[in-house]
Amino acid sequence: MTEQAAKLTVKVKLHAAQPVVLPTQAAPARFSKLKLTVGALVLLLLSGFGYLLWLNFLAKVPAAVAADHHPLQQTQPIQQAMPTSAAAVTLLTSPEETVVDPKDAEPIATSVKATTAVDIDVLLPASVASAIPALTAPVKQAPRLPEGFSRIVLTATMEKLEPGEAIDSLVAETQIQRLYLFTELQGYAGQELIHRWSFAGKVQADVLLTIEDSPWRTYSEKWLLPNQLGSWRVEIIDQQQNVLYQHDFQYQ
Repeated sequence: MTEQAAKLTVKVKLHAAQPVVLPTQAAPARFSKLKLTVGALVLLLLSGFGYLLWLNFLAKVPAAVAADHHPLQQTQPIQQAMPTSAAAVTLLTSPEETVVDPKDAEPIATSVKATTAVDIDVLLPASVASAIPALTAPVKQAPRLPEGFSRIVLTATMEKLEPGEAIDSLVAETQIQRLYLFTELQGYAGQELIHRWSFAGKVQADVLLTIEDSPWRTYSEKWLLPNQLGSWRVEIIDQQQNVLYQHDFQYQ
């Protein structure tokens, strides 16, 4: 080692450690006032929505339960299923007569017969009471066929001794100008029948029909003129001039 190298010195300069500077502002708390406020608002909105949902869907009482708590409302469904007889209507709408002793059934039915339409209107809603005349009105029955006749049809069409659709009591002048009276019968072989067509009480035609066999089908026809609007009648008359059948209709 040379002398110069031995004289080499090492100088080390030491500096003091730098102090740790802590943050002057503390970290925000985990639950701040802003978060708590937002959370409260969300809970309030959810509570209001749940209340509305409960009112609209869950708070409705079933009809059967409501009837148990409100006995007076039980008569409404019964009136909607109203029977056709006036006697049953009165019994259902009069609470004191709901239970009827069998021995008293006849007097009650007798008193019900005297009930007027005004009484029924008071006991029942207007929509139900208005339907009673239609339910109790007599049903119009077809004319009874004479003995030996299986079919009598007033029609506007005839094809191969078979009648078309039957006409009741109204004939439209704009659609029909000719009518047929079809008859199917048995037991009249060898006899003669008359189909008489009358307008406004005056005979317009007497059609003589000979019954050649039994059973037998036959018909007569009549043209209706535009100046013959009004009441018509067609009759079936036997050899003894007995009217076996008649049918009235309006040509208009």
